Amino acid sequence: EFEEICNAVKAGGEKYLENKETQYTGKIIACSTDRFEVDISGKRESWAMESCSETMGSKYGHKERTLDTHPWDTDRFNPYT
Repeated sequence: EFEEICNAVKAGGEKYLENKETQYTGKIIACSTDRFEVDISGKRESWAMESCSETMGSKYGHKERTLDTHPWDTDRFNPYT
């Protein structure tokens, strides 16, 4: 999955991740060997591959915003809304 996401980003696609430890959502701006470089509302962070998962909206091509909130606050697939 890591290579697939990185290849999509390198090809110009927009992909978003959720950090499983912090629950922040960020836009991928680059990939390295086993890490993602992510933009969170203008702040750049480096996240380990194993601590991330692609957001549902990103998987299915929906436009998303990067927010310093839990993904369910904005996720279109939130079962509680």
